[in-house]
Amino acid sequence: MITEEKDQFYKMMRVNKVDYYTDPLFNWQDIFRPLVASIDGISLGPLTRYFETNTFYRKPIVNEIGNVKNSLDVDGSEYNIPGPVYKPNEFDGYMTFLPGIGTFYSLSQVNMDFKKFQDGMIEVYSQILKIMGTDKVFFYEEVPKDAEVYGSFSQRVFLRIPLNSKNSHINSLKVYSLITEDPYLSSKYSNLPGYFALDSTSTKLENDLPGELKRFVDDFPELLITHNNYLDFLPRKIADKKVELLGGVA
Repeated sequence: MITEEKDQFYKMMRVNKVDYYTDPLFNWQDIFRPLVASIDGISLGPLTRYFETNTFYRKPIVNEIGNVKNSLDVDGSEYNIPGPVYKPNEFDGYMTFLPGIGTFYSLSQVNMDFKKFQDGMIEVYSQILKIMGTDKVFFYEEVPKDAEVYGSFSQRVFLRIPLNSKNSHINSLKVYSLITEDPYLSSKYSNLPGYFALDSTSTKLENDLPGELKRFVDDFPELLITHNNYLDFLPRKIADKKVELLGGVA
């Protein structure tokens, strides 16, 4: 059933001409579960509310950061994950999804300082990306602590971050695509500026999306448009409609 759901999703992306996509919650309970299943030294903690939402996750408990287990053969059944945790994907627009290092640290019980945690996660993430054989990675950063570290990865990095001109604290970051609420700020730090054009926290449809984007036409030869958070928070029919809206401006 998970495989059929994924196939339908990938087909929808191609039909709607969506250039880049990932599928972080198809066979996971939350964004941290695959890492808990994959990395030695990390275990599942108590059920915890995910920010101010009705979504919950098992808080990771990080005592140490070991190696990625068994390459592609991680058995997720112990963690209620059907199928392999990390598996290569043949679609060209597919991006490997990884939680931001600052977000992972802030939403976990970590028994080490941030620098040690960050160094360990850079190594682990590099191992996962090598396993995946991907040239594109999407980092979901909700609580940025040291965003400049993402410039050290060799893959094309798509970094989603809550950043605007009022709270910008990045000095020398350079990634392939920085996705924020301010595309002008994004363009300073990336080759392909990204913009939160759709609101994933609202069921209201952005039916005038082409009109909304006209103000950027003269300033950006290319602009990556996407949603500001998980579409998983929306009813499926509304989420699908928002994907179709993206396709309408492709």
